[in-house]
Amino acid sequence: MEAILLVSSGGSPRVTVAGLHYPEQVLEASRELAMSRRVRLIPLWTDDERGADLAVEQLDAGAR
Repeated sequence: MEAILLVSSGGSPRVTVAGLHYPEQVLEASRELAMSRRVRLIPLWTDDERGADLAVEQLDAGAR
């Protein structure tokens, strides 16, 4: 996932991928890459929980 690579490289402190229709599958497929690149994946569920946006941020972003 390009958003993970962008954040982990320092190109952006946070990226939001919007309008995912199958967020569970994206989270599962991206989890290992995110952990290896030291970024966190934060699902932002829609009201009906049928879709989500996905925020990607550096693990140490809250420590600044």
